[in-house]
Amino acid sequence: MIHLLKKGLALLAVLSISVVLLAAYMSSSNLSKESHTEVIDYSESIESRDSTLKVMTFNIGYLSGMTNNLSIHRESQFFADQLMQAKNLIKVANANVVSFQEIDFGASRSFHVDQLDSIASAGKFVSGYKSINWDKKYVPFPYWPPSNHFGQMLSGQAILSRYPIETDTTIILNPNLSAPAYYRAFYLNRLLQIAEINFRGSQVKIMNVHLEAFDKKTRLKQLEIVKREFEKYASQQPVLLMGDFNSEVPDRSAERDAIDLLMEAKWITSAIPFDQELENRTFSSEHPVRMIDYIFYNKNYFRCIDAKVLNEAGPISDHLPLWAELETR
Repeated sequence: MIHLLKKGLALLAVLSISVVLLAAYMSSSNLSKESHTEVIDYSESIESRDSTLKVMTFNIGYLSGMTNNLSIHRESQFFADQLMQAKNLIKVANANVVSFQEIDFGASRSFHVDQLDSIASAGKFVSGYKSINWDKKYVPFPYWPPSNHFGQMLSGQAILSRYPIETDTTIILNPNLSAPAYYRAFYLNRLLQIAEINFRGSQVKIMNVHLEAFDKKTRLKQLEIVKREFEKYASQQPVLLMGDFNSEVPDRSAERDAIDLLMEAKWITSAIPFDQELENRTFSSEHPVRMIDYIFYNKNYFRCIDAKVLNEAGPISDHLPLWAELETR
């Protein structure tokens, strides 16, 4: 009996070690950290005659539409059709600068297509700046059945520009430390991208962010960093801050969230006024009930001519994109 017990314990120990080693392998990176940020030259720069800066921000949800995070089987043709719609939308929007969140750079879940390279061809973009925030050999989510797992993951944030990107900085934001260790091992990082372009002789900072979705304390800590970076440049040059903030417009009757804190920054203004939130909600694309995506700018250097939610995007993503036209003062 004791002999059988020892054999059982030994087998359990081997199985436990095997599970730990497998989890460590699956949660490891495909690429080196040095490869997680890259500025890509798509074409030669041409002299622009644009008098205004047209910008767009879009959490494309890896082009999964309203199926994002659902445990369902998808065919490659589904993503090909979604990609074509996204390219057409961006071409019609005619934005000079587009910031993306949840964009895949060759992940299993979207059939190994580099969505940034594919979309770049649609808008005559000169430069692309990508930052990988989710690099795992295997992500076992959605949990069941295993046939619908995300698998190999390579995803993140990006900026496309019709002007050369002259400088770039990627800041990794605070992780959600309240989440279990196994969850954090497979979870994405939250990032702030900061790029600089030259628009009509002005050095313009473009900031692209994707904040924590599930833990408000973490989101507020992340926003403190974003606010600090915005304020660092806002008094000196034009600054655009765009992205998915996972936070609704300020509401004095509710607990303070990220947007409440951000609006304490000097000079900051929302391209879409908060009192127009009802007709400019961005999530979800099928039945918009919340505004959580924004375009902000510093009003001492920019004047907003027009801004809107692009409802015509439909279910390319579970988010709707925002578009704005601005001129420098």
